[in-house]
Amino acid sequence: MPAPVRDKIDETRESLNQALVDPSFSDIGERLRRVLANRQSSADVLRSVISIRNGASRSLAITSALGPELTSELESGALIQRYLLVQTALSTVRQIDQLTVHPAVKRLICSEFQFFCRTAARDSDLFKLDSYSFWASCKIALLKRFPAGQYHWELSGFPRSFFFKLPPRAMPRVAYFIAAHMKGFAPCIEPHMPARSVLILERESNKAWYRMARSVEADLRINGLVAFSWLHSPDTFKASPHLSFINKPFVESGGLITTMGEADKNSGFLTGSEHRKKLYESGEFKPTHGVVLWSRQQMIRWAHAHPELEDD
Repeated sequence: MPAPVRDKIDETRESLNQALVDPSFSDIGERLRRVLANRQSSADVLRSVISIRNGASRSLAITSALGPELTSELESGALIQRYLLVQTALSTVRQIDQLTVHPAVKRLICSEFQFFCRTAARDSDLFKLDSYSFWASCKIALLKRFPAGQYHWELSGFPRSFFFKLPPRAMPRVAYFIAAHMKGFAPCIEPHMPARSVLILERESNKAWYRMARSVEADLRINGLVAFSWLHSPDTFKASPHLSFINKPFVESGGLITTMGEADKNSGFLTGSEHRKKLYESGEFKPTHGVVLWSRQQMIRWAHAHPELEDD
């Protein structure tokens, strides 16, 4: 492990330890131990959180698990949620150096862990029980979600049920690509937008794809990348051509891109662009889910062709 990464991990471990003895956390640990049944740990609580995708159900489940003594605090602030994240991160931080990911990803995981320690008051909404951001943070603390900069990723695959949602003309191409190039439906990595919103920039986007590709190269199990989002749909680029760089690496290296049905109104395409919103409201923009398949070998070849994206 490179020395800068080792130093970052050591620094992060120290930050986590210091956070747990902060006066703001003075009695949280003892109170949690008192209410948690069967010697559950903070990590056990977070595992239960990530098992529930629906925000309202997740909020109800965790407040029920921790009981009435802590319910009001869970709903009014972020202190308990942060404590659970910090304590869980302290139990997983030692595993970071063993991960088969690019060194920059290890540093970014450390940065996320340190964010749990030093959250500003303005960021408290990121830890609301029913929020996507808290759910994503739980996954990061448990090393189930990996930050690559502009995007994050999780281990996933191509669900067989999705095959029947594809346009009929795309089915043979997708089936052939999965069999001949991906060598199977799973395991793959699947990118996601980070919980803390960022401006999508071309170089940062490319650096994230590069870190993912180098991480896939390091992990011999991974067949490639799959993505399902309106951000990857060719129909999106008709309304927002300035975003077409997002798919450029896949196009350059021979990846497969198609669509899969209409995108949900709440999936995010209405935010960030008044022009796109007006086109949608006028009926000129009909958003669809983009589908990307990028094989392991294509990812590696693309990354090797772009050494300028390597971190200093």
